[in-house]
Amino acid sequence: MNSKLIIFIVISAIHLIAHLMAFQWLVFITKPLLMPILLWYFSEGLTFGKLTLIQKRMITALTLAWIGDIINLYSHINHWIFTAGIIIFLAMQVMYIIICFYLIRFKQIKQLYLIFCTLVFIAYGSVLLWLLLPHLDEMTIPVLIYASALTLTGIASALTKDQLPRKVFYCLLTGTLLYIITDSLDAINNLRASFPYAAFWIALTYLSAQMMITIAVKKIKTN
Repeated sequence: MNSKLIIFIVISAIHLIAHLMAFQWLVFITKPLLMPILLWYFSEGLTFGKLTLIQKRMITALTLAWIGDIINLYSHINHWIFTAGIIIFLAMQVMYIIICFYLIRFKQIKQLYLIFCTLVFIAYGSVLLWLLLPHLDEMTIPVLIYASALTLTGIASALTKDQLPRKVFYCLLTGTLLYIITDSLDAINNLRASFPYAAFWIALTYLSAQMMITIAVKKIKTN
C-alpha cells in the first residue's frame, strides 16, 4: 500500500479513537490533517502544468473537503457556520458530479440500468427528506438543495459503470455510497435525533468514502 495512504489510515484511526474517547482536543488536532494527506497522495506523480480536467476537479474537491472539515469543527456555535459547511460540501459534491459526468457516455448506457439507478437514488433521497422535513424549519431550502446534489452524485457515480475498469468503478461507487451514508447519518444526528457514537460513525464512513473516491479517481486515465 502507498505510504501516504498508510499515514492517512493511521491518523484516521487516531481521529476515530479521539471520537470514541471524547478527546475533543485530539479531534481538533487530527481532523485538519486528513484531507491534506489525501491531497498529497493524489498529487503524487502529477505535473501541475499538465493536469487533466478530472485531476483539477479532484484537487479542488479535496481542498473544499479540507475547508469544510475545519468549518465543521465550529459548526456547533451557530446555524450560520453549519450552513457554511453545507455550502462548502455542496461545492465539493459538484466537483465529484463534474468528474463523473465527464466520464459518462450516455449512448452506451442501457436504458433499464439508467432508469434503475435513477429511481433507486431518488427513492432513497425522498425517504431521507421525508424523515427530515418536519425538523428543518429555516434549513429546509439548503437541505433540499444539498439532498438533490447528493442524489445526483449517487446517480452519476453509478452511471460510470461501463466507462471504468471494474475495480475502479466499484471503488468509486462504494466511496460514493459511503459518503451518502455519512451525510444521512449527519443529517439525522443534527436535524432529527442524536444517536450513540454518532461522531464516530460519521467520521468512519466519511473518511472511508473520501479515501476510496480519491483512490478510484487517481486510477482514472484520461486526457
